[in-house]
Amino acid sequence: MNERLQAPPPEAAPPPELDQDRLQQRMQDAGVISGRVAHAFDNVLTGILGFAELTLTQTEAGSPVRGFIEEVLRAAQNGVELTQQLHLFSRCAIPTAGPATLAYVVEEEEARQRESLPATDKLDIRVEPGLPPVAIDAALLRQLLGHLLDNAREALVGPGSITVTARVLSLGKTEAAALIGQPSPGPGVEIVVADSGPGLSADAQRRVLHEPFFTTKPRHRGLGLPVVYRILQAHRGGFHLESEPGRGTTVRMFLPLAADGASPPRDRSHTQ
Repeated sequence: MNERLQAPPPEAAPPPELDQDRLQQRMQDAGVISGRVAHAFDNVLTGILGFAELTLTQTEAGSPVRGFIEEVLRAAQNGVELTQQLHLFSRCAIPTAGPATLAYVVEEEEARQRESLPATDKLDIRVEPGLPPVAIDAALLRQLLGHLLDNAREALVGPGSITVTARVLSLGKTEAAALIGQPSPGPGVEIVVADSGPGLSADAQRRVLHEPFFTTKPRHRGLGLPVVYRILQAHRGGFHLESEPGRGTTVRMFLPLAADGASPPRDRSHTQ
């Protein structure tokens, strides 16, 4: 079942100008700032939500004022979602022992994605249920897969497809050095998320790794790939980004196997 990871072609390797030590420090600094900003905005949003909800209870149904208050509530709730993302980015570099079973997490993420995926788009899942558990908490594994699937779904323009595959492999020193993060050579699971979207330019690929809030989508807040980086870096994993304009995007993640190799019980609460 174990396979040797093929080294990516030279043109697909991380850009020579990518200084991983500098990238790690940049992400750590951004994480500290994000946590402080999120805490400050939490206090502001608590007041807005509290008084808006109180005012709503004292406003008659059908009143134009009620509609304005409901809009204030919706805007504040969007702000709460943003601060939650900031908190996640701040905390996601804390390592966890796991283990987590990929098949269970994929099953839940597949159900979530199908609720918002247009009927014209295709989601192809090719993950064997018998894969060994990986050394990460299931909640963080769900964050990893969820961010990549959200990015892939939002990248689709018109009818398109998203493919998720996984396999067990043995990562060598050369292959580990080609990944972005802090992967340890040895046995692990490679998870691949590929989409048929428009792809990323070379400049966009550089910016998405160096600027946590950079995004190519007008309504997206960024943070997806930086969160993936911080989680993988903390768990001795890594990833490789492959993308070209007009040819879609593929992200290959590697996570080491759990130390004992034992499958955890199926507990939905781990991924909530």
